[in-house]
Parts: sequence; C-alpha cells; structure tokens
Amino acid sequence: MRHLFYSLAVCVVLLHAGFAIAATTIDFDELVVTTLRGPPFNGDSYISRGVRFSTTGVGLFLEGLRGPDTTDSPPNEIYASSETGPNFADRPVIVDFVVPGTTAPTTVGSVSFFVSDPPQEPLRNTWSAEIFGLDGASLSRQTGTAQTARVSFSRPQADISRLVFTPSIDFEGFDTLRFDVPEPAGVWLLVTVAGLLRRFRAG
Repeated sequence: MRHLFYSLAVCVVLLHAGFAIAATTIDFDELVVTTLRGPPFNGDSYISRGVRFSTTGVGLFLEGLRGPDTTDSPPNEIYASSETGPNFADRPVIVDFVVPGTTAPTTVGSVSFFVSDPPQEPLRNTWSAEIFGLDGASLSRQTGTAQTARVSFSRPQADISRLVFTPSIDFEGFDTLRFDVPEPAGVWLLVTVAGLLRRFRAG
C-alpha cells in the first residue's frame, strides 16, 4: 500500500511537470499552390495535428504566392468564401480544436493567428475574432481594422474549443495559426495515474 501511494505521488509530480505546453504552428506553406487564388482547401488537412477548419460559406480556399508585405509567413494563407469560385474572402474561418488524429473536441490554453490582406488596399473596415468554450459560450472577442495583424488569446486555463475569424468587407485572409497542446508525456502520465487509482480502489 505504501509503495502504491509513493508511486501515485511521484506520478502526480511528474504529471504536473509533464503537462508543459507544446506550441503547434500551422502556416499552410507546405501546401502546393501555383496561382494567387488557389484551389479549395480541405478543412481536415491538419486533423492529425489537432485542428479542423470549416466555414459557414460554400468552402475554404488556399491562397498562394503571397509576399512578406501581405502575410507573416509567405507564400500561403487560407480564406472562406460565399462563392464556389475562389473570389471573395467574405465568410468566417472556423477553427475547432480536436484530439490529434480524431474528431473528438478538446481545448487549448492559448491561440493566435495572422490577419492577412494587402496593406496597399485603401479600405479599413472591421474584422473580428472570437473564442468559445466546449459549451459554445463566448470566452473573449477582439476586433480590428489593421490589414496585417497578429491576433492572440491567452487563458488562465485550457478552455478554448473554437476560434472564429470573421473578415470585413476588405476580404482579409487567415494565416499562421498557433495554439498550445499538452505534451504527449502528460497524456501518458494521466493514463498511469488513472491505472494506479483503479488498483487502489480494487485493493
């Protein structure tokens, strides 16, 4: 019994250390695009890395051949459109966080992305970014008019389940998503602690 308690105590300490946060970055730059307005973008392209993309429009599109004056990670970005042709970035880009490799929803503690639009465009209208919990409740919202800007949200606990970026009528795109996930070691330690607790209750 004493050995079991010692083992459990060690696992709890390691669990606290093992849940160090690992940052995941998705910049879309490994995808091949040969024109400025690229092909449709598969929202499940990065499900293995813990994120799914969707929109309320007809689809998501990949946009390539962008320069450093447009995005923080050339050449690619994505956007959502109300049209089947890749023309207008006029619908929300929705980001749902999932357990990597599955469709099971999960949460993260911080998230950021880059608003992408040619800085030479004259219009300065308001875009918005909003984060939500697993229950669908809004946790925080930011708005802005900058055509190239880094938007960041950070929470005291890992409760962000969804990010929604809504462009203005200036047709802004979405680039370089970053979010925090638990290290795999932390997940393994959770399983170990659960097993020890089961042994304790069975004994």
